[in-house]
Amino acid sequence: MDIIVLDQKSEGESTCYLAKVTMSEYLEQLPDNYKDWNIQRGIVNNHYLDKLIETILLSKHIPPLVLITDGVHINNGVGSVGNVGSVESFQVLDGLQRTHRLKLIYNSVNFIKNYPQLVDESRSSSILKAVRRFSSEINSQKASSPIIRKLLSEVALGRNINDLFNFEQWIEVWENLSLTEQVNKMLLLNAGHKSVSKKHQIEIIFHNILSKLENEVQHNFSIVRERNVSSISVNKNRPVGQFSFAHIVSGMMSLDQGKPVTINANLLSKVQDDVDNYTLSYEEILQLCVFLAKLDSSLYEQYGDVGLKWLGKEVVITGLFGAIGIYSTTHSLSIIDSLELAREMLVEKPLSLALDSYDEVRNSLDVSKINIGKVNKTAVSNALIGVLEERTTAVNWLNSFKGDL
Repeated sequence: MDIIVLDQKSEGESTCYLAKVTMSEYLEQLPDNYKDWNIQRGIVNNHYLDKLIETILLSKHIPPLVLITDGVHINNGVGSVGNVGSVESFQVLDGLQRTHRLKLIYNSVNFIKNYPQLVDESRSSSILKAVRRFSSEINSQKASSPIIRKLLSEVALGRNINDLFNFEQWIEVWENLSLTEQVNKMLLLNAGHKSVSKKHQIEIIFHNILSKLENEVQHNFSIVRERNVSSISVNKNRPVGQFSFAHIVSGMMSLDQGKPVTINANLLSKVQDDVDNYTLSYEEILQLCVFLAKLDSSLYEQYGDVGLKWLGKEVVITGLFGAIGIYSTTHSLSIIDSLELAREMLVEKPLSLALDSYDEVRNSLDVSKINIGKVNKTAVSNALIGVLEERTTAVNWLNSFKGDL
């Protein structure tokens, strides 16, 4: 993708180029997975952004897009104003929602160019009927029927739509941003927009550590990201072995910190300032996921849907791994050894969890007088410490929720 440099500035090891690019070339060079980049939150519904077609038709200004790349090539090697350069590959750091709508409009324009029979039919019958007849082709070309109807209306009025995207767009191109810097800039750029959920933020921070886990856990195991399905929705119809990415991260931090953690603004700030202090080794994370997968299968075999719903709760996962972390610290055991002990005590002995009485006790609590989330985590953590330390062979949930151990 060719660019013309307008300005540049350095920030540590990184360089930001303010540049302009032809919009048609930008949309042509978009990577196939531009919507699936882990750092982004995915496409969201927005009625105002859907009206971007009006901006294009009226040749109005589109705010700058922010991209990241591993390398910007400047033709004469110096990024001074007016120099021509190129970007080989990139991802969209800010402007994904605009880019998605622009790409839909661009595909729709190209569809009309490539299907002159659509134009002919829209003139001979009606635009609505013509577009309906071509609906399957429109979908296969990743175009939009409503946008095509709008464009055909312009064509009927004598508008030439072939050059709609032959305009220059301002962009910022960041070169050599580290993963942490990419995350921080994305969160900063989105600060004034619809807030990025805390769970999604925590997923973004740790996505590079956990992204390859599904292929390496030799058990029935899959991960669902918050950007695709909320962690609350995941647990409603969760198959065996499927876990929310955010819950895995919460469990990892609980195990690392030796206590059930709560993902809130304060924790997010601390993690971003010192992510290494909240991260286990990759092997430890891998074994955590193996343990989760095996425990899920064991509980489902013993308790059916009751076991599935129990282990799908974030308060349970953080309480569970908080307890294992506490046990690891107080008994001077490694994380790996503690997970192995937990496997022996819980996976191989699912009756020790006495889950048939868990919901009954929990639902009897007066939620108006307590912080139910905190009480839940504490009860699970304390109950499981009792099992790990062999102070009981089966959890008494009534005593655990009361704090009587």
